Amino acid sequence: MTNKTGKSPIKMRSTWIISMLACGIFLLIMIKNYAVSVDSIMQNFVYILAGLILIFIPTSLIGWAVSKFRGRRK
Repeated sequence: MTNKTGKSPIKMRSTWIISMLACGIFLLIMIKNYAVSVDSIMQNFVYILAGLILIFIPTSLIGWAVSKFRGRRK
């Protein structure tokens, strides 16, 4: 079975796995070669997650309120 792009789900999943492994390898190289501490990376990751949550929650609430106001909520 294929999707709209014509690629099989197995091929898409393997591409996703390979890209995640590449990101992990990049982080390991960064930690080893550039002496970046894991604590620093985790702290920045938490800041990014907090920022995304601060953006995502209000926008989703606004979207919900607009759809409720227009009567299109199912």
